[in-house]
Amino acid sequence: MPTKASAFTVTYRAWDVSAQDWKEGDSANHTLKVVRDNGSEESADNSPSEIGGGVYKLTISATEANCDFITWYGASSTGDIVLIGGSAAMVTPADFKATGFSTHDDPDPSGYLDAAVSTRAAPGAEMALTSAQVTALVAAIEAEIADDATGEAVKQAIVDKLVENLPDLDDLTLTAIANAARDAILNRVLAGNHDTAGTLGKLAQNMDAAVSSRNSVTPDAAGTASGLISALQTHGDDAWATATGFSTHAAADVVTALLAAESYEAILSAAGYYKHEVTVLTRDETSGEVLTATHKLYDADGELLKTINYTGTVNAQGTLTAHKKEPA
Repeated sequence: MPTKASAFTVTYRAWDVSAQDWKEGDSANHTLKVVRDNGSEESADNSPSEIGGGVYKLTISATEANCDFITWYGASSTGDIVLIGGSAAMVTPADFKATGFSTHDDPDPSGYLDAAVSTRAAPGAEMALTSAQVTALVAAIEAEIADDATGEAVKQAIVDKLVENLPDLDDLTLTAIANAARDAILNRVLAGNHDTAGTLGKLAQNMDAAVSSRNSVTPDAAGTASGLISALQTHGDDAWATATGFSTHAAADVVTALLAAESYEAILSAAGYYKHEVTVLTRDETSGEVLTATHKLYDADGELLKTINYTGTVNAQGTLTAHKKEPA
């Protein structure tokens, strides 16, 4: 049944009285009329078109349909052609509403075609809640908890969910948990998982070989380092083993060698001094010790370069020993 005030399509037929058959191809010659609620005759708002086999159709406009009952009929300018029209009672959505049923009008499905269907979630797929849905869910949970004065219902719900997903929960002991945690830690591969510099995991990666393979010297029975020290000494506590290529001279031997006439001359020459002379200024009358002396240094041309005043003694080679330099 057509809906009141909504456009709809009706059909009618054309009969050829002379040929005693349905008339085709005659729509251009048809003039259609409508009568609403048994009122006055009106010309149809739209023109008819042919369907086929002598059947034609006409669209009743929304304005024409704004009535409770409508009749359509017409005439053909072609001789001996009779048009067979029809009638319809109009209905409204309220006519179909009954107690217990939805009072909402049918939604327009075209309103859902505002995006590609492929962009929408498939049946059974997870979907994120909207902010309004999250708010409603939180409020419902809070209300449920608030009604549970002792909290037993909430705790029991948590336990039930654990039991549901962990059916062997009763067999899970503290020992089993500790063993699992221990194995997870000790069997964990450090490289690639703990590479932050300075962390225990990174430092532990340096233990890639047995420590015993890196040192053949062990402490003594007392656990002190004396065993290690004795391994580096040949004898005593102050006479260390001498490596090949190192000097075996004591500091006093080095001083004696440097103060020898030949060495002293070589040192002065290397420093750019080609001649030197020591003049004793004062001497101790009893011991003969030189109390003061002047040391002059010359270049290759005999030009005086430097004068140094000393206090001390002069050895057999004429070189100052145990002296103290004073400003010139």
